[in-house]
Amino acid sequence: MKIVVVDDDRLVRETVEGILEAYGHTIIACCSGECAVQYLKDADAVVTDFSMGGMTGAELAGICRSVKVPVLIMTGAIDSVPMSHSADRVIQKPFRIKEIISWLEAVC
Repeated sequence: MKIVVVDDDRLVRETVEGILEAYGHTIIACCSGECAVQYLKDADAVVTDFSMGGMTGAELAGICRSVKVPVLIMTGAIDSVPMSHSADRVIQKPFRIKEIISWLEAVC
């Protein structure tokens, strides 16, 4: 699967990227929602941080929803994610990578 991983924290982004690549996925890594938008037409799924400078993960999720790309939001403060978000799933940091893998298996 081709997965867009979006996080402005380089360590988190590279960690998720490396693990998902080890599971055989092709990863497009982005440091912002604005960067990620250009890759949505080729993506099977998006895994994004919620709180980033510029476009939030919730805003990116809305765009993903409009082009029918499933999206998972990762957040350190799950209570700050509005109930009106367009994500298919929200998980709290720190998370177990199995949470992302299980979600990917379910949606793709």
